[in-house]
Amino acid sequence: TYCDDKGLLELGDAEVSSGRSEGQPVLTLRSSMADAHVRGIFLPTLLPKAFRNVVFSVFPALSEQVEYVQEEQYFDFNIELKAIDSLLNRLVPGLSAGAGATFEGGFDSRTFDLSLGAVLPHFTYGAIKGDSVTLFLDKTLDVLAFSARSDRQHLTASTYLTGIDITGKAYQDEVRLTMGWGGSSGGTHGKLDLRGLVNGPTDVEIDLLPSELHFGLGSWKSQGTTRLHYANDELLVDSLRMRNGEERVEIEGILSKDPEKAIGFLLDGVRLDHLRPFYAGPSLHGTVSGDGRLFDAFGEPYLLSYICLDSLRVADKPVGDIKFAASWHDGRREMD
Repeated sequence: TYCDDKGLLELGDAEVSSGRSEGQPVLTLRSSMADAHVRGIFLPTLLPKAFRNVVFSVFPALSEQVEYVQEEQYFDFNIELKAIDSLLNRLVPGLSAGAGATFEGGFDSRTFDLSLGAVLPHFTYGAIKGDSVTLFLDKTLDVLAFSARSDRQHLTASTYLTGIDITGKAYQDEVRLTMGWGGSSGGTHGKLDLRGLVNGPTDVEIDLLPSELHFGLGSWKSQGTTRLHYANDELLVDSLRMRNGEERVEIEGILSKDPEKAIGFLLDGVRLDHLRPFYAGPSLHGTVSGDGRLFDAFGEPYLLSYICLDSLRVADKPVGDIKFAASWHDGRREMD
């Protein structure tokens, strides 16, 4: 049983055995929740910090965060989850991994190497749900490689992505990442290529390379490379420019907790049909142009904008052309 302030939780039966094989200690668990086999020296209380040291050791910029002298542990393992959801949900509300999930790999604090492979038939965390998820992580010498794939990923009850494929590699402070998805509830699909540079624990630069995104009613292509720079709890967006034929969207500025700093946007001839995957309610038709600035995005957002709606129709009802300058203050829930 497991007991906390929420009461008593029945965990079922468990059998633990230990021994030695080929000169190495072996620990085996057979239980109602999970089966596990660990061979080698395994120090579970020291593992989180040791894991962090191995990952951070890939990046010279993070060398001051790494403890190179640590207690030795080296082991390989395999785990199969069974009836463990009640315990997971108790420890992390909303988390479910499902019976049949498997994990296998190894860890060596002496050589700073690790490997992990996982297959999850499904998992849930709050509104996020994934089906047929596979994860891979490997760190050997100075290279960290990782990948994640999923047949379907629910972001909300009615929004999902399919055919998700994320792969990446980190070496000498540089990170390469490719992210793609094959479809979605809104008919979108696309692929993003990113290159990153780690300058320190809280300083990361990311370049979004020219990419193409399909939002169901057009193909949006980024114009040139977009620079993203996160430092001092601020995200600088340097010229994100997207085009779909004559339609144009631009974003530039700073996302910050400083209410005096803003991120700006520009819309030029964007068809309202193309926004359909991103909102609920009656369908809107026509085009939207304009520009604006968003302040205090992480506090009480404040928006200043000038917007033009041309040939607006709501569902099948024509409205006409609308031009307005507006401000929105989320804290007061008011529009001026």
